[in-house]
Amino acid sequence: MKPSKEQRRQRRKAKQERVPQVESVAGVKPLTDAQVRHAGLIVDRMVRDACASEGKPLAQACMLYVRVGLMTLHFLYGAKFSITAGGLELAIAGSPNESIGFMPRLAPTVDAALDAGAWHAWLARDLGDGRAELVDFTSRNWHHAFTAAGESPTHAIPDIVHTIASKKADYYSQAMATQGFVHAGTAEVTRFVNSWTKTAMQDKDVLEENIGRIRYYDQAIRNGMDLVTISDVVDVPMVDLSGMSLGELTEVA
Repeated sequence: MKPSKEQRRQRRKAKQERVPQVESVAGVKPLTDAQVRHAGLIVDRMVRDACASEGKPLAQACMLYVRVGLMTLHFLYGAKFSITAGGLELAIAGSPNESIGFMPRLAPTVDAALDAGAWHAWLARDLGDGRAELVDFTSRNWHHAFTAAGESPTHAIPDIVHTIASKKADYYSQAMATQGFVHAGTAEVTRFVNSWTKTAMQDKDVLEENIGRIRYYDQAIRNGMDLVTISDVVDVPMVDLSGMSLGELTEVA
């Protein structure tokens, strides 16, 4: 039995609400802070679940945050971000010329930086007008780095970094002065991390389960539930990805 005209209309409406279309790179509109905060609640809950099951500390989970974040922003908003990697430097209170963080530039080679874990990963996309949109869901855990170093930050640490970054050459010093942190991507580390991520996201069953969890948590928030208090989700319905334009998720390299 063919679906009625009204049923087809409802299906089209549901699909548009689930994955809104974004403009071309020539004029991409950045996400709103509210959209990123909503996605961040889902991403953080999913990463915490994964870290708890794997016995992995949250302070070392930037790869999980970017993989889950990439899927979440695309599934919820149709936003096509890319994974960028390199260094994260955090300004130290009282020491304007010093910083802590994950700095591959201090390692003798890229391989040494990767082996030592002296790198960081986040999400970014070109807005097509000389600016880039940057999202880092890990910032809620940066306090661990300051605690380990026995230092304090120059600015309050945000739960989520969502910023529109100018591509000007002086952005590095501007960011450190006004925000207390800076992301400095490098091509070599980004290539490695994207290759690693592509391999990790080839498992269709895992991808379907993750999208199922994103949809489950998204609906829970919309129903007024607090994700912190939701018990462990064991049986999340798998999502059939056929017909969804999620191919970009495995094309990160």
